[in-house]
Amino acid sequence: MARLRIVALIAVTVAGLVACGEAEDTGDNAGATGGVLTVAVDSIGPGEWAPARTGDSMQDVSKHLFSTLTRIDHKTRQFEGLLAESYSISPDGRTWTFKLRKDVPFHGDWGTVTAEDVKFSWGEWISEESNHANAAPLSQAVDGDMNNFKVINDLEFSVTTSEPVVTLETVLSDQGNGLQVVPKRYYEQEGAKANEHPIGTGPWEFVSYKLGVEAVYKAVPDHFNQSPSFDQLVLKEVPDSAARLTQLQSGAVDMALLDSNLVGEATAAGLEIRKIPDVGNVFVILGGSYWGTDALDRDAPWIQADAPEKGKAIREALSLAIDRDLIAESVLKGTAEPAAGPLLQDESNPALREDSWSVPEHDLDQAKQKLAEGGYPDGFEITLYMYPDYVDLPGIGEAMAGMWEEIGITVNRRPGDEGVLEEQMDARKTDGLAWVKVAGLKGEPATQLVNYRVDAERSNGFYHPEIDRGYADMILEQDRDKRYVIAREVIDALRSDMIALPMFTVDLPFVVGPQIGEWAPVPGLDEMTGLETVQRR
Repeated sequence: MARLRIVALIAVTVAGLVACGEAEDTGDNAGATGGVLTVAVDSIGPGEWAPARTGDSMQDVSKHLFSTLTRIDHKTRQFEGLLAESYSISPDGRTWTFKLRKDVPFHGDWGTVTAEDVKFSWGEWISEESNHANAAPLSQAVDGDMNNFKVINDLEFSVTTSEPVVTLETVLSDQGNGLQVVPKRYYEQEGAKANEHPIGTGPWEFVSYKLGVEAVYKAVPDHFNQSPSFDQLVLKEVPDSAARLTQLQSGAVDMALLDSNLVGEATAAGLEIRKIPDVGNVFVILGGSYWGTDALDRDAPWIQADAPEKGKAIREALSLAIDRDLIAESVLKGTAEPAAGPLLQDESNPALREDSWSVPEHDLDQAKQKLAEGGYPDGFEITLYMYPDYVDLPGIGEAMAGMWEEIGITVNRRPGDEGVLEEQMDARKTDGLAWVKVAGLKGEPATQLVNYRVDAERSNGFYHPEIDRGYADMILEQDRDKRYVIAREVIDALRSDMIALPMFTVDLPFVVGPQIGEWAPVPGLDEMTGLETVQRR
């Protein structure tokens, strides 16, 4: 599924990004200094503004209008309150209690945030109509029954569940596409009309929306957290990455996400390139790898369920054939580093890596030997599905296909759309395929593993018993450091078994115009955040 990509300024180096983060709580909320910030995005979504429907591709457009209950501290990477002044979890992990910040105003004349507004919004997000990715954990936090959401008073509430939800502070945060709190009275009074004009508590207020063209917001002066430096924000839909680059060059937009395959062109043109480091993990999924289920492609060369040591030898052969350093240099143009593990491993987060882990080797002779050990000395046939993303996945795939062909693998290239592949994944019908995937890195590993469990609502391409074990242990562990220990165990198991082939941790590159100064985005996210912090140069 195409994801919203919006441009913004980020520090040229990690040090620069940290410096921006250190300035995030300046207390300077006086308001905008003028001008319009125009940001190129690949999509502004389908224009669904009902609270239950601002998920999926609407989430990254709507989030600027809202403040989350919690947020991540840019320096410590620990979670803290935002709309919530404070919060706590019971010793058994089953009850969370929140105290709201006093006198936080909604846009317009719709009062201030109360516990009843949070309850109303929570109910919308877990309703049958909801398309929010966090619907499941929010529903779990109340056992699917809003009667378990208790309003204590205007500024306090609690949620109780029979099974612990230790990751709730992440789910509610700016790093987790957290709950968008709307005024209950507005939606009850205005009815369906309210769905045409969203009301929130964020640093930007809704002005207008034109499907397929643009979303326009205005700055909120004296915002309780931080007011924007620009009077207006325009999110302009420009689906094609090359067209976004052209619009930046012409001055039509101020900021644009730069797909990795255009970094070289932008650099040659003398444009300013900036990037958020380590926002995603790139790995190769080998189709039919649904371990522990009937969907497992038992006879695939890379599985061989009746001779698992041979299947592993084939997976090792495929990995050994890949020259990751060459791909990082020639395809990704300095926006990636070879990774030691798939899915969760994060070079920028010491808690998600081990010094003993090494990047997989590149050795063609050993790769051929492993093919023979796996029973396929002359190779086999595989179909490589290639679809576009902000990382040049087709470029990685084409380079990788050539390397596999060097050891005798017959590779059938199949360009396509990610949505088509998602349909096959949902049906657990990916036999014979391989594809390169980028997964966004999250501050809480459990929120990432939830999508790769055997009983996940949708398939993300592969299963492994260690993922299910790790997730089950994580959601019972209140100590975040101990959850990271479990995450490292999962990474180690996946990298040892080569269930998914490790490739890279990747940066998110941007190209910015001359009026853009510093910005303090949420660190480590492969999306646009915090445009209210963008400073004028």
